[in-house]
Amino acid sequence: MTHRDSDLKMLKEILEHSDDLNGTEVEAFADMESSLTTDRFHELTEKQRQWAKTVWERVVPAYSNLVSGALVPRGREVPTPPALQNLPKRPPPMPRHASPSRIPGMRRRHCGRTDEGCYALINGDCACECCR
Repeated sequence: MTHRDSDLKMLKEILEHSDDLNGTEVEAFADMESSLTTDRFHELTEKQRQWAKTVWERVVPAYSNLVSGALVPRGREVPTPPALQNLPKRPPPMPRHASPSRIPGMRRRHCGRTDEGCYALINGDCACECCR
């Protein structure tokens, strides 16, 4: 099993915090990342990986979820407002699509005078002068 994806992810996270690195570290980790990206090397050596892991632990902050760990005190309980107590059991139905026959003013149809040059139909309605 290769460590290529985890190596690339770790190097990208390290380079995102390049302000906390010195010049040689930035140059070395950028070179490692470009070597992995361009398939010059398949994965980092154990020594490179250990060095990158040490720098990653130093530079990248460790986040913790304080709420899930119950380290943040809960606020006081408040009653549910009346507007939220009487909500419907299911969502309202979707609106029906309005067809052209249901839209006011859209009751025109094609006149059928194709021999006189009336052939233009737009949305099922005639667009000629005789039908306007």
